[in-house]
Amino acid sequence: MSMVRARIEHCSILHDEQIERMNAEMENLDGQLEKFNSDITQLQNKLNDAKTRQRSIVLRHKTATSQLSARKHIHSDRLDEMLFRFENAERRIDRVESEAEAVSMGRGASLAEEIENRHGIQTELVVIGRNEWLDDDVRSILFRNARELLVNVVKHARAQHLKIHLKYQDSQIELDQLLQKRSNLDLCL
Repeated sequence: MSMVRARIEHCSILHDEQIERMNAEMENLDGQLEKFNSDITQLQNKLNDAKTRQRSIVLRHKTATSQLSARKHIHSDRLDEMLFRFENAERRIDRVESEAEAVSMGRGASLAEEIENRHGIQTELVVIGRNEWLDDDVRSILFRNARELLVNVVKHARAQHLKIHLKYQDSQIELDQLLQKRSNLDLCL
């Protein structure tokens, strides 16, 4: 029996040692579990921070995209307005150039013909001298004045005959008109 007892004691010692090892191993595992839980908490915090930063970046991106879209719209409107102004200015320049060209090429006569054909006023244009020294601006002004003169005659004078004298001399220009009204009176303006 003493052998059985010795054996039981021996088993009991082994069992106690095994329990101590298991307790030590459990403490080690508890430490590792605590470290893993701490690591998981840190990773969750980092993930939350990353999500917060991502939301902030997405919000800033949306804001920037919205601002860019608004700026693009504003710039597009400004571009459209500038293009419209440019086209109008281009049309005005073309009109002034064509008017200047009409005067420089003696097409003032075509205005006289138009007045005669449309309004029945016999119109004669007499050009004396050459206009080579005129720049385009002066030609344009001269053409507009001649046109205005003809329009005023049509609207107000009730003339039957109109004679326009355009005289280029030295650095001067003279534009005169002689009207013969229906009452056969001559007017010089």
